[in-house]
Amino acid sequence: MLDKDRSKHRFDESLVDVYRALERLHRGGPGSTEGDFSERLLILSQEIIDAYERQYGNTQNVRLTADGVTNLLHTTSIAELRAVLAEYLGHKEQVLVLFDNLDKGWSYKGIGTGDILILRCLIDAARKVQREMRKTDVQMSCIIFVRNDIYELLMNASPDFGKEARASLDWSDPDLLREVLRRRLAQSFREHITFAQAWGLVCASHYDGEETSQFLIDRSLMRPRNLLKLIGYCKSFAVNLDHEKIYAEDIAKGLRSYSNDLVLEADRELADVEPSAKGLLYQFVGEPSEMPEEHLHLHLQMHGTSEDKL
Repeated sequence: MLDKDRSKHRFDESLVDVYRALERLHRGGPGSTEGDFSERLLILSQEIIDAYERQYGNTQNVRLTADGVTNLLHTTSIAELRAVLAEYLGHKEQVLVLFDNLDKGWSYKGIGTGDILILRCLIDAARKVQREMRKTDVQMSCIIFVRNDIYELLMNASPDFGKEARASLDWSDPDLLREVLRRRLAQSFREHITFAQAWGLVCASHYDGEETSQFLIDRSLMRPRNLLKLIGYCKSFAVNLDHEKIYAEDIAKGLRSYSNDLVLEADRELADVEPSAKGLLYQFVGEPSEMPEEHLHLHLQMHGTSEDKL
């Protein structure tokens, strides 16, 4: 909040006093020096270690109470900080706390029980903060983005997880993906423009007898990120070859680069769910797109992947 409203509070008289109070409390806490999140977390961890050693020294088998843990973690009164933060957020119509890209820090060996436990703790903490803020009439919502396969693992490890609100973000309508592209292109042209008008200016109309936008959407696995990545590859080849727009040959080259990335990403996602399946996709190089079931089982056995886990 301090970072987002660093300039805004200077021009809003209602925010000045409470912003300064919040800033004062934040500066008084551990790990509040400048730097990115990882740097501040490292400083915070070291200060906790130092505080523990000052209080307990080399004493073995120390059992900390909840109050003892709180005293180590926080040098600022949590109640005071919560009150000032709630007062500040009361000036907002709504507060959204978004958690994304959680899988970037996970091990390449796959998802472990520790990762699922951390995710459950994050959900519980978000629910607690959300509940405390709503007691002070602050409309706060915490949203955590995870892949479908990770959500299934979370469900299996949490018997009572059905009470959590869930929204699926699966894309199934090609026209919605075209709208994503239209809005991106409209930002470049800085004017309202239809998709057909914008697409005709940046890309050839057909590739191999098929309308190009539909051709690219069909190969994006209905994921906006994949679609933008595929078009980005095609655009890069068009720019490097000094083309006026994306031609059929640029699409062919971009599709090859995108396909290589897609295989790597699919292999990683598969390994996240089942570590023994790492590299399984490469077992099917050179194989036909359709094969008998017994051939599929044979490939799984050759790779050493347990069939009952896939």
